[in-house]
Amino acid sequence: MIKIENVHKSYKGKKVIENFSTTISKGEFICILGESGSGKSTLLGLMSLMIKPDAGSIIYKEKSSRSSSEIQKIRRNTIAYLFQNFALLDDKSAKYNIDLGAKLNPSFEKEDLRGIIEKVGLTESILTKKVYELSGGEQQRIALARALSKKFDVLFADEPTGNLDHKNTRHVLKIFKDLCKSGKSVVVVTHDIEIAAFADKLIYL
Repeated sequence: MIKIENVHKSYKGKKVIENFSTTISKGEFICILGESGSGKSTLLGLMSLMIKPDAGSIIYKEKSSRSSSEIQKIRRNTIAYLFQNFALLDDKSAKYNIDLGAKLNPSFEKEDLRGIIEKVGLTESILTKKVYELSGGEQQRIALARALSKKFDVLFADEPTGNLDHKNTRHVLKIFKDLCKSGKSVVVVTHDIEIAAFADKLIYL
């Protein structure tokens, strides 16, 4: 279980997250909802240790993540993150970008990678193209494949279906549900009510 206890975060004197607490249990699917500018992405960054809180504690596996070395270890071994802007290398191939996640997972096998690529619906023709040649929806699926190939217990995703049509949104939702059934946790920032309807827990900001 992950515990977030009394977390605060401000930017330039403006309170964005104030005295926030929650838990993330094994196999739980959580959606964070709210209007634009309400702090959803900031909260996701805090939960995933991408952003340091001004006050409060974020506890992974009974340990408070305070030191930089401990944070790096947790992020390397426990967390996968799907960025809203994808954070891909535009001048590299789709396959190259996906391989970056697999390189962080020493137990990963080529068969596992092929399974993930098939799961997110990427074709061989897409894999060989440079990222800048691909559509937003294709880039989003590449970013998802990269995240899934990394070693993790919790997947954090910022607007993971923002560039996808209805069919692919349903496909990603099934991937998230299957991850939760396997014991992994998924925390998603979304405006998509269809995604939120399947959450075990909703957080409104």
